[in-house]
Amino acid sequence: MRRRRRRAGARSRPSRVYTIYVVELHERVWERSRKLRAANPDGRPDRPCVYVGSTVKTPEERLEVHRRGVMQSAKIVFRYGRELRRDLYVELPPICTTRADAEAAERRHAERLRRRGVRVWQG
Repeated sequence: MRRRRRRAGARSRPSRVYTIYVVELHERVWERSRKLRAANPDGRPDRPCVYVGSTVKTPEERLEVHRRGVMQSAKIVFRYGRELRRDLYVELPPICTTRADAEAAERRHAERLRRRGVRVWQG
């Protein structure tokens, strides 16, 4: 069996295109989740509770995974997820990079929303 050599500077994994998405959560989650309240001490009651995540799938496909409750789904979205909030993520460009960079962009977007008073759970 013959082995191939890697080109100098070649990556071991190709870049993927990640998208940040936002799911609105049912208002009950604010009363029932101590962790959500602790993560959002300045959360305003007139603003929605949302989940922020990143995915290589379309946001619609990812929401379906959450709704099925399989291993890759977030419990909070499975229990309280309502709908995608495109108005809270549509201006964000896709991220062509690594998973770590996508997660960093996800954290930055969650913080941006928190500064606006939105109550955020970040995946």
